[in-house]
Amino acid sequence: MKTIHLIWLLTLLFAPAASAQQLLETSGDWHIFSAPVEGRTVCYAASVPTAKAGNYSKRDEPFLMVTGRSAGTDEVSVSSGFGYKEGSEVTLTVEGRAFTLFTSGDRAWASDAKQDNQLIAAMMKGSTLTAKGTSARGTYALDTYSLKGFIKAHQRMKALCR
Repeated sequence: MKTIHLIWLLTLLFAPAASAQQLLETSGDWHIFSAPVEGRTVCYAASVPTAKAGNYSKRDEPFLMVTGRSAGTDEVSVSSGFGYKEGSEVTLTVEGRAFTLFTSGDRAWASDAKQDNQLIAAMMKGSTLTAKGTSARGTYALDTYSLKGFIKAHQRMKALCR
């Protein structure tokens, strides 16, 4: 069921390319997709939370995604399923190590390639990741993601879309 929700979510996310978006493989709790973006193929590994908490009343499906970039650096992004409070930050925590991401609209990103690399390295060593963000309405969400299968998904994503 999580795979169906993730495919539906990512179809909405990449609506212009939705018809060509393709699920390539699944590894544990992670799914590898490809989609044409601006004349090239982009691959990404994505997952949905295994647990959700917070004081929100309604939101879309949250997700965590690592997008392969041609320059060799991959990009981590997260959505809590709502528009973030302007100027707020999202905290991703892996095995006690916290990473602060900046927000824009309904997504959050690492501040630079160095932080992306550090976050991905932590994800490869960890078993769970939590994401905490504050909505534009002042509510918060705390989502827990399984990192089961992330290493293989990340490696396959890179191999499939060089």
